[in-house]
Amino acid sequence: MSNVFEVSKSLKAINSPDGNDRLARAVFLANSAAFSLGLSMPVSPEGQEDATKRFTALAKEVNEHTPLDIRLAIPLFQRALRIRLELLAGTADPAIIKAALCGPTAEDINPEKEQAMNEWLTSRTDFDASQRELSQQVGNFFTAQQ
Repeated sequence: MSNVFEVSKSLKAINSPDGNDRLARAVFLANSAAFSLGLSMPVSPEGQEDATKRFTALAKEVNEHTPLDIRLAIPLFQRALRIRLELLAGTADPAIIKAALCGPTAEDINPEKEQAMNEWLTSRTDFDASQRELSQQVGNFFTAQQ
């Protein structure tokens, strides 16, 4: 089976609770595509344009097998790609930091003691506020060093 058919098959299994399956599929495909890009993805406008063209081609092929809202999928992909590029450039978003520190990759990499500390730190009720504050302070330090 082709890759596009496999993608279409996965998307066909998406059933939106409000019945808007085309929207749900567009969002799922756009986010998956944007976050599947490797770290070597160029961040230049030309690179982003190329990625959008490749995504558009994928979305059109998928749409032949499984209906999705292509006109919506393209700007969704571009926004998700922007978020992805923000992650590459650095993030201060506590939710993203928590997901990274407590996710399966961190569990695989960190020794048990350090992973337990990550989980404790991110479970504190003041984590979001303290992480934002610390990120701002560290960002100011790095900016001053340039």
